[in-house]
Amino acid sequence: MNVAQYKEEIATYAWSNYAGPTYYEPTEVIEALIALITLDREDLNQATYDKVLFAIGNNHAGTYYPVIEKALTYIINVARHSASEVARNCSFAVLIDLYASFEPELGSYNKITADELENKVKKAIESMQDSLRAIRHSISESDRNKQLVSALLDLINEVE
Repeated sequence: MNVAQYKEEIATYAWSNYAGPTYYEPTEVIEALIALITLDREDLNQATYDKVLFAIGNNHAGTYYPVIEKALTYIINVARHSASEVARNCSFAVLIDLYASFEPELGSYNKITADELENKVKKAIESMQDSLRAIRHSISESDRNKQLVSALLDLINEVE
């Protein structure tokens, strides 16, 4: 995972294309995703998790905004490829919430329906199953991440 390249992509992407929900702030997405891809300190794990979920949605309401279409790519890439155990841990926790208990909040955004967005999010996370299985059996992955990966796989398998 090339952190510098991801930072540049995130910083220059047109996040304002996803405007719609009242509380959506494109600059918060940039800050949150950069915080996630650079996360390497345990004491910042919870704050980064909250920052990501509030930037891409409303953590208290359990919703995600249309920006998840693009942001999810970075979250999944961190989960799969980050050299930082803490960043992977945070990403797995975010993915569990997105998959298990969050739903779309579109606001005035009309380029996709809520059902279409939810299906895209679920399919993107489900497409990680082979990677998740490999992570679960990896001798180099932390026990806490293996537990999160197992929980996510269990959620995916409940739906199928």
